[in-house]
Amino acid sequence: VDAAPVAVAPRPQPPDAGSAVAVVVADRGKAEALGQTGLKQVMSGDARGAIASFQAAIRADRSYAPAQRGLGLAYEKNGDNVRAARAFREYVRLAPNARDVAQIRARLEKLK
Repeated sequence: VDAAPVAVAPRPQPPDAGSAVAVVVADRGKAEALGQTGLKQVMSGDARGAIASFQAAIRADRSYAPAQRGLGLAYEKNGDNVRAARAFREYVRLAPNARDVAQIRARLEKLK
């Protein structure tokens, strides 16, 4: 009796250091520090500097909601309502139970 060849799938191999798999590690401390810098900048009128700081904070920790709120404020101050609304929506998504969520939703309504 001749048996048909059976195809065997290769076993998945763990990624090695040279693979294209990227591991993202959040750095909450760095995000908080950058967020504080951005807040000081936006309060002093440096919206462009604040935008850069908040973007760096988000790169450090994508789940750090206050950076999204700050980014929205900075974009709003800079007159970029489309980006401000996008950042505010992301803040609401990340922190739906935050104390200031109603205020942020009101800002979103004004940006429409």
